[in-house]
Amino acid sequence: MSTVLFIYGTLHPDRAPAEIAAAARRLTPHGPATIRGHLYDLGEYPGVGLDPTAPPIPGHLFAIPDAATLAALDADVDVDVVLMAGVGAANAGELVVRGRGVAFVCLEHFTSVANPDTAGLGLEPELIPMWLAHEIAHAIRYTSPTSRSEMAALIRDAGGGEYSYWETGRHATLRELLLNEGLAVHVARAISPGHAAWEYFGYGRRQYARVRELETIIHRTAGADLDRSGLGLRLRYLSGGVSDEARTVDHYVLPERSGYWLGARLAEPAVAARGLAWAVRAGATEIAALSETAAVTA
Repeated sequence: MSTVLFIYGTLHPDRAPAEIAAAARRLTPHGPATIRGHLYDLGEYPGVGLDPTAPPIPGHLFAIPDAATLAALDADVDVDVVLMAGVGAANAGELVVRGRGVAFVCLEHFTSVANPDTAGLGLEPELIPMWLAHEIAHAIRYTSPTSRSEMAALIRDAGGGEYSYWETGRHATLRELLLNEGLAVHVARAISPGHAAWEYFGYGRRQYARVRELETIIHRTAGADLDRSGLGLRLRYLSGGVSDEARTVDHYVLPERSGYWLGARLAEPAVAARGLAWAVRAGATEIAALSETAAVTA
């Protein structure tokens, strides 16, 4: 599994700019190494193109905090972990490229202080393992050969081995989308315990309180749409930056990304009964059946 990172430029802890220095120091050094390729000047950050016939490029290997997640999920597929700087608007995310899962974090968001110049969110560097665990859970749900998830089927059969947040997501049912995020929250809690409860959902304290206050309403409004698909459902329950009008149901404005909380609640019986490794690969109908059993026996 991909548990080391080759660093040759400004991500190195000794050379990282102030905006990402704290996050870069979270990496554990393994020692010097080389790769073969061509260096490119991209302005603030260097780039490299791999070429086995090119001269060696010196750098260092660093451990990245994903091994615990892979072990907890009985990983049966490779997942690449990518640390980026100055690239993404999101603090973290997942991709599937030619059938291979990728989990990434953007270091400019993990600097402890919000930076309007880089649009950095100012998250604490200690949250990097938590978000990596979240994204690795997605990657395994999408690409594991033993995954029965709807997302895995969409990527395999309709997506040509590629995942797109918008294109793949618009075809998945709301139930699958909610469980996908809720399961990742459970994985992050298990792998990186000790954070504030709202941080596992990407919420602020007040948003977390509001979601819990409206839980019954969120559950009721989503319930009628669980087996439907459509971009509007993903926007309403799982996306940020959506207008109040798009999130208004029965005169209530649902908090942004309230589906993360609802998904975690829907996944609870499966995680408790069968464990994380099983639940992350389970189909939505399997998880729903366990939820119904738990409700009957409660």
